[in-house]
Formats: sequence, C-alpha cells, structure tokens
Amino acid sequence: MLDEREIRFAQGAAMQREFGDSEIVTADEYGYVRLAVRLASDPPLHAALKTRIRERMDAGPDFYNPQLYGQRVSEAFQRLFEFTAGPGSVRAAVEVVARPAP
Repeated sequence: MLDEREIRFAQGAAMQREFGDSEIVTADEYGYVRLAVRLASDPPLHAALKTRIRERMDAGPDFYNPQLYGQRVSEAFQRLFEFTAGPGSVRAAVEVVARPAP
C-alpha cells in the first residue's frame, strides 16, 4: 500500500495501519514495487497476509463503526476546544454566542 498525499492512497495506508499491518505500507514507488515482488515471490507470505486482512475485516474494524468514529471525532473536537481556551479564544467567542439572550 503506497502512502502518498492523495486521499485514495492515504486512506488505504491508514486502514492498513489501523489493522496493524504497517509493514505493507510503503513511502514511495520503489518500496511499493519491492513489496509487490516480495509478495508475488512468497506465496505463503501473501496467503498469510490475505488471511489476516480478511479476518480483521470480518471482525469489524474500528473505522467501520460509526459510533466509535463519532466518539473519537467528538473527543478530538473537545481537545481542540480545550486547547484554544482562553481570553480572546474561539472558546470565548462560542460561549458568548451560545449564551441565552436576556
């Protein structure tokens, strides 16, 4: 799995890292070709990797769980909100806007 800046590459690489398969994520085309040759020339390794990925997909990876995703995004926003707390911060502005009208 090639890890590049384009979203289609970055998503695949992120999913493999989530599975714990970072050894199949490559930084460049040269590494990608080396990995492809290695997997093609080692059928037991290829079969083991294929089985491991299928088992993890069947188990329901975290990125397929919308509730967990929502919780993680919520926590990230909360940390961001807390990080920006202070006079003149985004949090102070939100608190003013969120205050009920008199």
